[in-house]
Amino acid sequence: MKKKPTLIFLIFLYLFLINNVFSQKEEKVIRKLPINGKQMTIKSFVQKKEGNKLIAENSVEINYDGYTFKGDFISYNIKTNEIEGKGNISFSKGKMLFKCSHFSFNLENKTGIFYEVSGNTDKFLYIKAKKIKKIDKKTYKVYKGMVSTCPKCTKGIPYWSLNSSKIKIVKNSSVTGKNFMLKLFDIPIFYLPWMKLPILKRERKSGFLIPSTGGSNLKGRKISDTFYLPLGRSSDLFLTGDYFSKRGWGIGTHFRSLFSDISYIDFRSYSVYDRLNEGGSEINISSFFHFGRGFKAIVKANLVTNINFRRIYSDNFVNAIRPDENLLMYLEKSGNYYFFSSYVERNQLYLPDTTIILRKNPSFNFDLIGLPILKNSMYIFAQSSLSLDFKSVNNWTGSNESFRTPNSTNRLDLDLSVSYPLKLSNLFTITFTPKVRNTFYSKYKEDNTAIDGSLTRKYGEFDIDIMGPKFYRKYKNFTHVIETFANYRFISDIDNIDKIIIFDPIDAILGTNEINYGFTNRFFKTRENGSPYEWLSISIYQRYYFEPDFNHEIKNNEANIYSDFLDFSPFPFIYGPKRFSPIGIYSKFYPTQYFSADFTMDYDTKRGGANDFAFGGTFAKEVFFCSASFLRIKNPIKDSKTETYLQNSIGLGNSNNGLSMDMNISYNLEESNIDNYYLKFNYFKKCIGFSVEYINFDIYKRRSENELRFSLYLKGFATIGKLRNYGRKYF
Repeated sequence: MKKKPTLIFLIFLYLFLINNVFSQKEEKVIRKLPINGKQMTIKSFVQKKEGNKLIAENSVEINYDGYTFKGDFISYNIKTNEIEGKGNISFSKGKMLFKCSHFSFNLENKTGIFYEVSGNTDKFLYIKAKKIKKIDKKTYKVYKGMVSTCPKCTKGIPYWSLNSSKIKIVKNSSVTGKNFMLKLFDIPIFYLPWMKLPILKRERKSGFLIPSTGGSNLKGRKISDTFYLPLGRSSDLFLTGDYFSKRGWGIGTHFRSLFSDISYIDFRSYSVYDRLNEGGSEINISSFFHFGRGFKAIVKANLVTNINFRRIYSDNFVNAIRPDENLLMYLEKSGNYYFFSSYVERNQLYLPDTTIILRKNPSFNFDLIGLPILKNSMYIFAQSSLSLDFKSVNNWTGSNESFRTPNSTNRLDLDLSVSYPLKLSNLFTITFTPKVRNTFYSKYKEDNTAIDGSLTRKYGEFDIDIMGPKFYRKYKNFTHVIETFANYRFISDIDNIDKIIIFDPIDAILGTNEINYGFTNRFFKTRENGSPYEWLSISIYQRYYFEPDFNHEIKNNEANIYSDFLDFSPFPFIYGPKRFSPIGIYSKFYPTQYFSADFTMDYDTKRGGANDFAFGGTFAKEVFFCSASFLRIKNPIKDSKTETYLQNSIGLGNSNNGLSMDMNISYNLEESNIDNYYLKFNYFKKCIGFSVEYINFDIYKRRSENELRFSLYLKGFATIGKLRNYGRKYF
């Protein structure tokens, strides 16, 4: 009876000891070895030595000189410095990580071979292959594999990949190989027997873009391709070659350079050697230079050897119908209240029956803007210019006479005014502005002929600007504000106006005695955060002329253009004497943060209808975009042509993510003709994007043209192809 408790105790002690032994956590063996002056650390549960090899098994981790090897079985050869391993192997250093079935690696020269590999060279370029050889620190050779910047390359089907039996990779430089197959979503798309692609993680690389093709009734089939050449960190060059089956060869250049955040130059040129003798050249320049300390410079140009060349060879609708060319070289020095500028300018306008050329070679200008005097109670404004002007008018039909200044005309203009604002109360502010102007010309016009001899134009001007009271009322959901304004202007008669050669608005001054008056309705709402915003404004204004014919200077049934009309309406022509100007209406509408619109109209009370009006509106919210503009210009002269245009732009989807579409249409309602339309499809993900665009335009039902272009974006490699700068239009 006494033995039973002893037996039970022994059994309990035995079970306790067994449980305690097996519940203890097994710890890894850690071995440290000095190799070539550096230390290798080996961690594993099992380690042993067989000849020259140190063998580690069961959850092995080896660290040496920044490299980490992990796996089920890894051996190190003390004599050859070779590491070999198999079973769930991973090999990493910094941003590089390979996973493979087995490998061998030399610690001395940092070379090795990896089998059944998936991983990345630098957290940027992903690889999957049967075998990879590491040649040196930067170079890898990939056998029977694919490379991509898509992370899905190592897990499943990537968005895009380059597949080849043999690929050479130089980190942060290039990918080179033979028999390349480009696959999108694992679908073969394009084959190349040899290809070298830059890895654009740090720099741009030169190369050919995707060719484009199109057709034209005037030029035949067009085949085009472009070579891209980077020039340093902030400049590049595009060289384009075009072949037209009916015409011949065209050569284009596009140079871009960014000197600072706001200083840049954009230069384009295009020339065609035409078999039908309708070739030529065109140059376009846009640039801005900021030198600091108030110095700025601008160079702009749109020059063409002949207007017919532009109508035939311009690659977009707007340039093809553009009737002018110009050149401007401008230099400015500005201060707190002054501007000094000098510029050279040339403008040429091509009308159906007339060509007009205007030049300034050069013009020097000094402007004083709002210099305060008398304890800031008055302000001085001054404008002065000295220019050498040239004008030529060539009429081809004989209905009007041609005109030409034989050489430059000297023009000295001095304009001085003083502004005195007077606040009568909280309701009225009246500003008085007297002005005197004196302009000297070295030539004058007589019987449509330029005559050598001095002419001086003198006149005085007096303006009274009245800002009237503001009336407002608060309603439940909005606040309504009415602003009133009026202006009285008197310009003394200019006796020698018929002798003045009109080069620009400075010369197009008429004596007048008029009142400009109007009011603006503003409607304000409150956002959710409590801040007010203007969601609708409507301005209505008109002018009353005490002298309807402006001292007999306004001619009937002609488009009279003078500065008085240029600052009143975007439709500045007046076709005869008027006591009242058309009523101008301008409205802005912002009902939500997604929609905006504006409307402009001239309403002629005498004719009882709208002369001209324009509308523009844009709606943009999330994945939907829509905009439209409408323009109607009606000439009151009998048998004249009314111009009516409609433009629409539609966009679906996010143009930077996923599938999207953009479409633009220009429609001529008078001719019932689609002048121009543009269609573009995009697909973009984080590592891939491609676009297809199609453009078609029909100019005056004479030139019908279309073109198809492609662009492919591969993250880190290249953007292959060059699309036009169209996209979604805001109105």
